[in-house]
Amino acid sequence: MKTALLILVCLVSMTAVGAYALRERGLLTADVIKLFVPKPPGEKEEEPAPAPVGLAASLQEKERQLEKQYREAEVLDTRLKQQRDELAKDKKRLDEQLRALEEAVGAQSGPAFGKERMTELVKIYEGMEPEGAASLLENLPDQTVAEILLQMRRRQAAQVMESLSIAKGVAVSARILPEKSGAAGLQQKEIN
Repeated sequence: MKTALLILVCLVSMTAVGAYALRERGLLTADVIKLFVPKPPGEKEEEPAPAPVGLAASLQEKERQLEKQYREAEVLDTRLKQQRDELAKDKKRLDEQLRALEEAVGAQSGPAFGKERMTELVKIYEGMEPEGAASLLENLPDQTVAEILLQMRRRQAAQVMESLSIAKGVAVSARILPEKSGAAGLQQKEIN
């Protein structure tokens, strides 16, 4: 008898500890307890309560949130594609405008226009004192100085060349000399 009583006390204790642990984790609620407790006679049977908010409900909520985020991501992706297309169109339009501007500028500074201006510039340098012309030509690119000197009268060009610094004179002379291949020199080169 003592053994049976001891076993009964152990079972009740273990049940109480288990119930406490289940309740703390939210798995043992009043609705679950009602399932195991017998109803007194004459009491009406209640309608079952809505399913407890548990793991399934939590998963459904997470799924709804993910679907919402997915739809939002699709909308953003569509907007990004539209903006990318608009940017590509804008870039193409700007490239075409740039080409048109470059063509317009190129037409104004084309070979005929450039030769005309170069002739005027050569006349201006020829009208200057050789030292003054040389001091200005020191700051121009060697190619441009060589082109100007080649179009000046020989005597005037020699005086200007004499007034240039030694380094500039050597660099300009190298531009004027014929190529090693036997070509006629700067006059046959394309102007940069």
